[in-house]
Amino acid sequence: MSHERVKIMNLVAEARTAGARQSTACEAMGISAKTFQRWITPDKQQDGRLEARREVNNKLTELECQRVIQGLNS
Repeated sequence: MSHERVKIMNLVAEARTAGARQSTACEAMGISAKTFQRWITPDKQQDGRLEARREVNNKLTELECQRVIQGLNS
């Protein structure tokens, strides 16, 4: 989770503790209340975008890449 997201979540929580409405605190931070709700849901704290860049499980190792290149160049 990004440092900025954690900071915003803490500031909104602090504002709510002080008596502010969640929607008002979120608006002041420049995010929607729905976005904040997604952030605080435990299983939604990771990037949920389908297009997000993720490490591929079957990615070739550096050694495997070198061997493929050597085989193609020979």
